[in-house]
Amino acid sequence: EEDDTDADADADAGDSSGSRDASAPPRIVAVDLQPMAPLDGVECIQGDITSLETARSIVGRFEGERAELVVCDGAPDVTGLHDVDEYLQSQLLLSAVNVTTHVLRPGGTFVAKIFRGRDVGLLYGQLRILFERVSVAKPGSSRNASIEAFVVCQRFRGG
Repeated sequence: EEDDTDADADADAGDSSGSRDASAPPRIVAVDLQPMAPLDGVECIQGDITSLETARSIVGRFEGERAELVVCDGAPDVTGLHDVDEYLQSQLLLSAVNVTTHVLRPGGTFVAKIFRGRDVGLLYGQLRILFERVSVAKPGSSRNASIEAFVVCQRFRGG
């Protein structure tokens, strides 16, 4: 079971035509397995991003508008078995990418936590189909031995 399944669609949810009122606040949708304290301007969904019901709820909150940015910083409970942890994280990431293809505007950005393992090159290749630029960032505060990093995907090709 995932621990912190945020698939925060931190979004300036204007449509891709740019017709959204620039003075309107951005739409922010936060998703987590655990209950979240209410935050001003944030639409909270308690649910599992890997479930179809939660994915539909996220997409529905955008009411056909598109996000500028989607952030997924969720991670499964770590088992200590790198292959298992990488697989569980990849399933979480796959679900976040699925939602992203429905809510991100063309040219938008997707940032997600990943566990780097031996198959990470395959992941990058798949993401490059959807995004013009894919890079990896490892926070300076992260331990060198940690397999955790963030994939930054820019210029979404979708529509």
